[in-house]
Amino acid sequence: MEVVGDEFAVWRVHVTPTPTTSPRAAVVLATALGIPVKSATALLKAGPFMVPINQTKEEALELARTLSPSGLKVEPQPVTNPPSIACLTHTKLANNGQCRDCGRWICVVENAQALGMPICEDCFKTFLTRRTFRWVRTTVLLLVLVGVAIWGWNEQQRREERRLWKRPLNIGVFVIVDGDVDRDALDALPNRADEMEDILDAEYRKYGGSMKPFSFVFSEAIALPQPLPELKGDGFFKRVEYTYAMWGFRRAVESKLLRPVEETDSRVYLVVRPAQGKQPRLFEGLAAREGDFGVVEMELAPDTVDLAVITATHEMLHTLGASDHYDPQTGQAIFPQGYADPRNRYPQRYMEIMAHDIPLGEGRARLPSLVGEIRVGSKTAREIGWTQ
Repeated sequence: MEVVGDEFAVWRVHVTPTPTTSPRAAVVLATALGIPVKSATALLKAGPFMVPINQTKEEALELARTLSPSGLKVEPQPVTNPPSIACLTHTKLANNGQCRDCGRWICVVENAQALGMPICEDCFKTFLTRRTFRWVRTTVLLLVLVGVAIWGWNEQQRREERRLWKRPLNIGVFVIVDGDVDRDALDALPNRADEMEDILDAEYRKYGGSMKPFSFVFSEAIALPQPLPELKGDGFFKRVEYTYAMWGFRRAVESKLLRPVEETDSRVYLVVRPAQGKQPRLFEGLAAREGDFGVVEMELAPDTVDLAVITATHEMLHTLGASDHYDPQTGQAIFPQGYADPRNRYPQRYMEIMAHDIPLGEGRARLPSLVGEIRVGSKTAREIGWTQ
């Protein structure tokens, strides 16, 4: 509209809250604009604004006289080219632009309710919902991360505490049968483990220990509940996949036990199968250094019971920090750490527990047949905390 003198102009009232603004100003403003008091309060908090009503000069002066006693600074002003489209929510008020999200016409009241953002009331509610969801999601993720960090720290402390040797360590051995395994061989496992305890006791005392370091606790034999997971590569994601699969396997095993699992410092899952023919017999193991469990696969017969206990002990010591002392390509013990008695290289009478066999000569070796042929070398003793 072209302005031709004040008497023809559209007028509005510019409102500025002041330090002396009365608490009743929101009520007066709400009455004048036909909006809820809550909306008027938000408008006053937003700061200076132009009352979104197109008026004549006389109407603007009257509105100013109504608002002024509340401590508001009011200035009636003529305006040119006022918006002609009303706000879709407050139909008595002129628009102040369009909602940035949905495009509907909105006024300064909705701007104020949306904390100054150019969005309508509905879109602001959606914004708040999304922000709340993001906040909750972020909070939950942070709590999970903090929980995992605390659990990881506690778990690391627990694992490190094992190597302080303030008490004997309880080693859980879970016997898992895959097929028709010789019953006598299964029954012999705990007895041969008792002898292994005595040998490790003697070895620990050789390094200055004064207590029995290990106690092997055998579970009752159970049938293989599901296929044993395989580690198919050294990549990070392959290891994550294997770890998750092993978690499921361990849960399946322990759910089959008739008795609750006692608290253990390390666990060995001994998967045994019927022996197939004569030597060589299958025996494989896998355990993470400083982890909490190891896995052994074994063809079990009466003549391989001791080898099963030896292999389980080897994997258990991995969980305490011991490393392999043999060449993975050849299987031959590495000199000197893989030798039970490195002072006399050949032939060796015993197998160092973290080696693979007993060296007899250059390129010649044999597997141990009795747990009594096992010794703990100085490097292994240092790695598991028996010595400094």
